[in-house]
Amino acid sequence: MVVEDNPGIRQMIVDILSTTGFSVLAFEEPQAALVAARRREPQLIISDIEMPGQTGLELIRELRADRSLRRVPVILVSGFSSREHVRTGMRLGADDYITKPFTREELVQSVQARLERRELLDELDSFAHTVAHDLKGPLAVLKGRLELAAMFSAQGDQAKVTTNLESAAKSAERLTTSIDELLLLAGVRKASVSSGTIDMNVPLGEALENCESVFLQHGATVAALPALPPAVAHGPWISHVWSNFLSNAAKYGGPAAQISIGRRRE
Repeated sequence: MVVEDNPGIRQMIVDILSTTGFSVLAFEEPQAALVAARRREPQLIISDIEMPGQTGLELIRELRADRSLRRVPVILVSGFSSREHVRTGMRLGADDYITKPFTREELVQSVQARLERRELLDELDSFAHTVAHDLKGPLAVLKGRLELAAMFSAQGDQAKVTTNLESAAKSAERLTTSIDELLLLAGVRKASVSSGTIDMNVPLGEALENCESVFLQHGATVAALPALPPAVAHGPWISHVWSNFLSNAAKYGGPAAQISIGRRRE
């Protein structure tokens, strides 16, 4: 998105970015750009500073105050090159500052750098959600088993204490595996993920153990399991996939959900 009151400069920026492969929306004044941004969040905004009615600095203030737009990168373009203008823009949340006149290379490099940075931030946010989701299951099982062990210990039922402690130990092992796999996922761009032919019944069995406390909590039951064929995959990730499917089925399948697993032949 380009916000520039000078029609010649506005068209020049649009032409440069369009021929580089970007889809560009151009606006003469900030308020129209802000309305459009709230309808459809842009990947990046390039704005002049001095414009009639509202300045680019005021536009940044409004963007950073809007929860849905505060992460949109903003590049300021201005004929002012004083340190004071640069510091003011950066303090308000600008991601870069380009002084007029600028070259095609300066503009394109700034845009690409800001977009790459935003992509990394989006990946980090997505990874944080993945970590929270994948660690929650094993932690819940571990907590539940330890609580049961404490309860049976108070009742003097040593056999059930031992059973639940053994299950808690397995949950701790699965938690460690999950952490290792999430660390691998974090570096998936740099590292190769090993895959091979695996017995799909093994990760399914692990997932069923992971989801045992969820089944009990929601009164869900799983029908007799079919014999699954082997598949080429990365085993630990398949276990996570099964866990997600099964826990969602238990939570959102209605009261006392009856969960069945089968094969679809195409």
